[in-house]
Amino acid sequence: MYKRSTARSRRFSEFFVACPSKFRNLSNAIRNTPSDKEPSPVFLLRIERTWDGSPAAPDETATVEIEPREGTLVIRVDAPYHGDAPPAFPPGPTEALWEHEAIEVFLLGSDENYLEIEMGPHGHHLALVLRGRRHAIARGLPLDYVARIEGERWRGVAVVPREWLPAGLGRVNAFAVHGQREARRHLAAFPVPGDRPDFHRFESFGELPRGALEPEPAA
Repeated sequence: MYKRSTARSRRFSEFFVACPSKFRNLSNAIRNTPSDKEPSPVFLLRIERTWDGSPAAPDETATVEIEPREGTLVIRVDAPYHGDAPPAFPPGPTEALWEHEAIEVFLLGSDENYLEIEMGPHGHHLALVLRGRRHAIARGLPLDYVARIEGERWRGVAVVPREWLPAGLGRVNAFAVHGQREARRHLAAFPVPGDRPDFHRFESFGELPRGALEPEPAA
């Protein structure tokens, strides 16, 4: 489900563990950038269903905010922390992050062109540009991303350059994954029913209202 409300380039993920204040500084800088305009609309996705449509447990619900800015999209994650082991690599671009605890955001354009952004609680991330289902033409892009674990929840902030976005952007979905083997959980903002979890079932994605992720025009 989603609703709207109102409310670069250093590799931040390389030092967020040692300097947790960097998370706060980046997040605050994004929120408090001086502007003569009204704040941009924030597009909110609630991940509160399993991949096939059943209600998720209350302690599994996560939210993803997407805020359009001039030249970028700011993506904010607020999710429960399930304590899965982190990838065996330093924070930063990480292949197969979908095999770990993560939030995934899909931004779909025309002709099955799309951007996939994966974010983990330990500072790992993976950004992919795809042309056709699962056909990545660019991966491991240098995303500005920080994350912080706060007790039973974690929060992340990513800054996505607009040049990564697909033409004809019109659909969106967000997913959460955690757990191991038989206990693996696949959750969705817009369920993608079928014979098994498959996050690339575009026909089940939510439609974006026209201009939903465009920045507010200058006054």
